[in-house]
Amino acid sequence: MELPPKNFNNTTLIIVGTSLWHFVIESILSFSNPEIILIGTKEGKIITRFRKRMKFVEADLHIDHAKKFIRTINSLHTKYPDVLLIPSDIDGGKILSCTRNELKYNCTFLPDLTTIEMFHDKWRFYNFCKEQSFPVPATIRFSSKEEMEFDKIEKCLGAPFVIKPTNGSFSQGVCIIKNKIVFTATNFAGCISFGD
Repeated sequence: MELPPKNFNNTTLIIVGTSLWHFVIESILSFSNPEIILIGTKEGKIITRFRKRMKFVEADLHIDHAKKFIRTINSLHTKYPDVLLIPSDIDGGKILSCTRNELKYNCTFLPDLTTIEMFHDKWRFYNFCKEQSFPVPATIRFSSKEEMEFDKIEKCLGAPFVIKPTNGSFSQGVCIIKNKIVFTATNFAGCISFGD
């Protein structure tokens, strides 16, 4: 695959995702002024409303709807023949990784789906880092919130310690536990998942 141009002024970019659009868009606009098509859930439509040279196409990015996603992307090819696809988040990365061989466009570099999912799952990523001999903090994995007991965690890790879900992002569900009082008062409601 050839490298993208140093600026995208005469290029159309399709940004695919359900979040983080504004970070990707602002980053690109800091050095270029391309036409941008944002593809994702309806929440992304508001971003395109206030920008020139920006359009929105609603699409379901779940892997179960890959065939429809492929049709949506490829239907743009007649009007926009020279486009670069850029994922903005994990959802965009997953769907593009699964469908890139059936799309009529080039995509920015993406790892395979297994690698993307490994980077998104903190426990799998922790184990990957250990296998690569990267320094990692002492870590305990719990299958459920009910398994967590302050005294056992403190004995193993010391205090303070951090509790976080295996599959969150943007620090959602992350709790810093300084002592037993904080642990007891925390309901861990933001913790999405503690394992499979």
